[in-house]
Amino acid sequence: MAVSLISLTLLGTLISGLYPAFVLTSFQAVQAVKGNVIQKHRKFGLRQIMVVFQFVASITLILGTFLVIKQLNYMRSQDLGFSTEQMLVLKGASSSKSLVELEERLRIFKNEVLQMQAVKSHAVSSNIPGVENFGISGYHSKHYPDELRSIYRVGIDEFFLSQFEVELLAGRNFKKELVTDTLAVILNDVAVKHMGFNSPEEAIGEKLNPNAERFRWNIIGVVSSYHQASLKEEMDPIAFFYRPNGGDFYSIKLSTNDFRAAVAEVEGAWDDIFPDNPFDFFFMDEFFNRQYKTDEQFNSVFIGFAGLAIFVACLGLFGLVSFSAEQNKKQIGIRKVLGASVFKVVILLARDYTMLIIMALFIAFPLGYFLMKSWLQGFAYQTTIGVDIFIFGALIIFLISIITVSFKSFGAANANPVKALRED
Repeated sequence: MAVSLISLTLLGTLISGLYPAFVLTSFQAVQAVKGNVIQKHRKFGLRQIMVVFQFVASITLILGTFLVIKQLNYMRSQDLGFSTEQMLVLKGASSSKSLVELEERLRIFKNEVLQMQAVKSHAVSSNIPGVENFGISGYHSKHYPDELRSIYRVGIDEFFLSQFEVELLAGRNFKKELVTDTLAVILNDVAVKHMGFNSPEEAIGEKLNPNAERFRWNIIGVVSSYHQASLKEEMDPIAFFYRPNGGDFYSIKLSTNDFRAAVAEVEGAWDDIFPDNPFDFFFMDEFFNRQYKTDEQFNSVFIGFAGLAIFVACLGLFGLVSFSAEQNKKQIGIRKVLGASVFKVVILLARDYTMLIIMALFIAFPLGYFLMKSWLQGFAYQTTIGVDIFIFGALIIFLISIITVSFKSFGAANANPVKALRED
């Protein structure tokens, strides 16, 4: 959509600049110097066509800008299926010595962090929402014994689901005291359907890879799906495995709004326990929303080109009004002498240009709808192209047009009629 609209705007600007040049070169030099340049006034000529073309580009860009803003607001207002509020995330530590030492350090760090008044809970995971590319494996089920079906995998501890407020639909969460949970798995509801089960309850007690000699995973729970990536993508099938002793991310739920003090306190504990690892952190909401940065930049470009298109269209309309006012100055003078008010003269001059804008709207609305519909195809979750977008677009373009036409029309209507009638 962006390429089409920007190309439309640039083409209109180019043609708009070339047309006056061709017209001026067609004038006879002697007559032009004497001021006797006369052109036949046509109700609908190339000038009018160019104004309509320019406003079609402007209106279409305005509609596109409204849609991009609406889609961004729609994505940000949707329930993601998990909580991002007051979530501090640390990049997981590593150890050059042994896994046992790393697990012991993590245990100490977790205990110390949970003693802090600013901390509500702590969770460990191999992945967090907002990371688009992560581990994926193929699994069988009783419904697909001969077909490997791809599922994303995430290692978590027993606190991850509750901390991120992921809803448990059936079964249970992992339990530290159950050794068998090392061979257990929790699926999200998308993975349940993906593996052929009709409901979360049906999946409980079944297995992933039921016919394998090793790595047969007992399905002990089903949770609601959340958006691992932005709403541009469909929800992924995910399998959660019990991995409490290490992970790439440590998530800390804060219970305070004094984030600076809380981060400083957590950093102090980190430096004491993991002195050989840098303290690398971010907040969950900011991390997840970074996926929309490209769309925000796209919207900024859109707004810029919409402004440029409106400016060019207004220049064309202003020039057309000026030309018309100059050609009709004697008629305006006669009407004023006969008692016509300034308002009536302005209406007379603006009437034809209102029709041009209406024509542009009739062309731009279906064109804009088609382009907006095409752009929305890139999103799995889409807002609606409501009537409000077209109403606001029409109001804006009419307001700008009225200001442009009125500015020149009032000047022509207020001119001295005697002076206009004296001219040859």
